[in-house]
Amino acid sequence: MYEKSLEQAGLTPEQAQIYEVLLKNGPLKAGKVHQKTPYKRGLTYKILEDLVKMGLVEKSEEPGKVAVFSPAHPLKLRDVAKEREQKARDAQVALDGVLGQLSSDYNLTIGKPGVEF
Repeated sequence: MYEKSLEQAGLTPEQAQIYEVLLKNGPLKAGKVHQKTPYKRGLTYKILEDLVKMGLVEKSEEPGKVAVFSPAHPLKLRDVAKEREQKARDAQVALDGVLGQLSSDYNLTIGKPGVEF
C-alpha cells in the first residue's frame, strides 16, 4: 500500500515491504516477518538488520530468547530521505571536482589519430 512512497524515500522494494509488515502488525519475530513476506528466511534477516542500521526498525534481544523487531516511528523516514539527499549532494560536489580532468582525458583519447593497415 505504501511501498512506492517508501521506495521514493530511499528504501529498496524489499525493505519497504518488510517495514510495512512491521507497521501493520507491530513487533514481530523474524520468523513471523518471514511468513508474511515472499522472501527467504536469510534474506528477511538481512533486510531486518539493514533496517535496524537505518534506524527504521528496533531490535530487542533478551538473553535466551528470540529477537523481536519493532518498527520505529515513521517520522524516521524523513531522516532517511534527508540522508539520501545529502549523499546525492556530496556525489555532485565530488563529480564537479573531477569533471574537468575527466573531460581532458576523454578529449585526449578521442582526439588521437587512428591508424589502419
